[in-house]
Amino acid sequence: MPACLTKKRSILAHPENTWLAFAGWPPRIGKVTVLPTQDEMKSLEEIPQLAWRCDAFGQRVECNRRWYEYTGQTPDEARSFGWMNSLHPDDRHQVAVQMFKAAETGVFQVKYRLRRASDGSYRWYLAQAVRIKDTEGKTTGWLGKAIDIQQE
Repeated sequence: MPACLTKKRSILAHPENTWLAFAGWPPRIGKVTVLPTQDEMKSLEEIPQLAWRCDAFGQRVECNRRWYEYTGQTPDEARSFGWMNSLHPDDRHQVAVQMFKAAETGVFQVKYRLRRASDGSYRWYLAQAVRIKDTEGKTTGWLGKAIDIQQE
């Protein structure tokens, strides 16, 4: 097993399998892949999109630098459910509904408008996250990213 992997955690790959590929985690569809250790979570910074990690209950624990730069939020402002303050008010309910559904399915996917700090405008994003499980199958967190999908 490569040194960058730990035996204590696993993650179920998203069926589209695109969001982890550039982070150096090559999951395969339908198979369990081992999740990197906390030190390797620093690779959130390597993800070219807005990326985050949540606890088992969906509360934000950390985001990558791109999230903070784009939204203008500080780490303390984005923590827990504070990140939702950057969403368009009309989209917050749908995002919350999708979070509850994800608790059952293990996959979070939703489109929402995200406020850009530089000019206060909202742009459409597609957010996706997958559940992180330990070896006993217990949810230990979520790993996600958001992609700008707005056509100019």
